[in-house]
Amino acid sequence: MPLIGRDLLVLVVFDTEVRIQQINPAMEAMNGVPATAHVGRRLPEVLPGINTEQMEAAMRRCWKPVSPG
Repeated sequence: MPLIGRDLLVLVVFDTEVRIQQINPAMEAMNGVPATAHVGRRLPEVLPGINTEQMEAAMRRCWKPVSPG
């Protein structure tokens, strides 16, 4: 079974604009929103009431280019 299909771990794939591109069944089960309703949305849209701004800020820092040296 591919990793994305496992139910024990919530997996979410984002694009560089922090929009959801793909989720696994565990994410659907966690918030009761179908996979198709997640695609193209940001975390605050599918996880209201959770401090998603900090999560998104952390993801953006990971994608920020770092100068060598």
